Amino acid sequence: MRPPRPLALLALALPAAAFRDTSPLLIWLPHAPHAPLAPPLADAAAVYSQLHTLGCDWHSAVAVHVDDLHSSCTADYAIPPDAHVHIPYLSRPDRRALDDSLEAWARTCGAVVDDAVDAAVGGKRLVRLSVANGEPIPPLPPSSILLITGSPSGSRPHKRQEERPFPTHSSLTTRPTASPPKHNATVPADGPLFDRVQILTTPIITALLVTFGIFIPLAAFGVSALASIQVPPRMMEIGKGLVVGKERKDQ
Repeated sequence: MRPPRPLALLALALPAAAFRDTSPLLIWLPHAPHAPLAPPLADAAAVYSQLHTLGCDWHSAVAVHVDDLHSSCTADYAIPPDAHVHIPYLSRPDRRALDDSLEAWARTCGAVVDDAVDAAVGGKRLVRLSVANGEPIPPLPPSSILLITGSPSGSRPHKRQEERPFPTHSSLTTRPTASPPKHNATVPADGPLFDRVQILTTPIITALLVTFGIFIPLAAFGVSALASIQVPPRMMEIGKGLVVGKERKDQ
């Protein structure tokens, strides 16, 4: 009985996902018969911490780091497969952790860490080379130990940004000081009052325009309208009749 298709696809996808974020580790040693056995899959941090166990019986060592190097593309970089130590799948590789382990190994052996191949450095030295993804590996100098590995390009070490100081409570609660009032610098301080003080400001000019342009014309129109009101003639005759009747009654 064959398993269902989704389960079969899942069974194939899990191993592929497990080896997706891995890089190989290849080491060539001066003493091949004493090369340690390496598992096909190992944790990168555990392997980096054991680099010092390779010893210090060497004059020069070269460590080559290739960005995004995978075990399936080692032939693209002309990497020979006859490494004495070969770990095809190094899980969770990290460039910063690799550099720290190489520097610790160099300090243990009293070697100088150098990032240039042609640097004239006397004595024991460890050369670190960085190769971008897709670029060929440059010609390597003769060395006693050669190490080639890689890691995702996102794990490349970078300089830390300068940290900005966190604002304190006093700086958050500080209120801005009021700026002194501006005055006309062209007029001396001991000059006349009307020269030193600006009377016709924008609010005053606006108020004057509203007063003389709206209120005064409305008042004049109201007065003229009241003055033009006339009493009807009939009302005047009735008023005169009432006055004459009152006079006769008084007589």
